[in-house]
Amino acid sequence: MRFWTVEEARAYLPRVKELLGTVEQALKELEDEGVVLRQLANGLVDFPAVGDDGDVYFLCWKTDEPDIEWCHAPQAGFAGRRRLTDLPEPLDGP
Repeated sequence: MRFWTVEEARAYLPRVKELLGTVEQALKELEDEGVVLRQLANGLVDFPAVGDDGDVYFLCWKTDEPDIEWCHAPQAGFAGRRRLTDLPEPLDGP
């Protein structure tokens, strides 16, 4: 952990404001697009989707995964993730 003097913190404050503005802009865009940020630390996001059966699912992705390959029911959460290839029907709803 870094320890800051008051002078150092004040000098760095403009950069903090700039970074927070970028973060706020990114979070607003995700929200506006309907992407649900679950965990910032590991980049866990959910994309709401509707299956051919009409059920709601979340397409689930983390930044260390190459593509969207998982989904889960809303009540199942991350622990209930299933591979898209393991589903009986595709999630390419309306």
